[in-house]
Amino acid sequence: MADILQGPILRQVLDTLRAHGETVIEALPTPVLEDADVFRAVTAVSLTFMHRAETGLAQDILRLRHATPTLAEHTDWTSLLARTAPGGLTEEQQQAVLTALTTPVSILTGGSGCGKTHTLRTLVTLAEQAGLTIAVAAPTGKAAKRMALSSWLMRVLPSVRTADGLRWGQPWSAA
Repeated sequence: MADILQGPILRQVLDTLRAHGETVIEALPTPVLEDADVFRAVTAVSLTFMHRAETGLAQDILRLRHATPTLAEHTDWTSLLARTAPGGLTEEQQQAVLTALTTPVSILTGGSGCGKTHTLRTLVTLAEQAGLTIAVAAPTGKAAKRMALSSWLMRVLPSVRTADGLRWGQPWSAA
């Protein structure tokens, strides 16, 4: 990316946009892993409104992350997990479920086919068994629609309305 920013025309455009408050150009504070195991310093270019939104979100997540956990003592999550999903999750998935249940905020990410939906299903089942109310969110419309089409989630969350007005339990049309 730094090489791209060195082009004279792009540099002039970015400098003009930054001078008008339209973009933020900053060096990321932590090197980014590229390729196998090579870390490089990265310069990021963001539209100002996106930079503000992402910075605000990061601050909110940090604030939540440092809040007092409310569910850690609710039940013996490890035992409940062992009874509910014996051998059904990988060690990493089990840790993700336990982390989500014992910390104030949790983010479940991963590539296609890694078991995010299966992990979320187990998490929802455990929360339901413990009598908890849960909320789930997705960063993209595609992910939200995938969750909305999951019959197990519609059963658990029948009254949730998505940002685009889709109601859990109602058929969704791609039209």
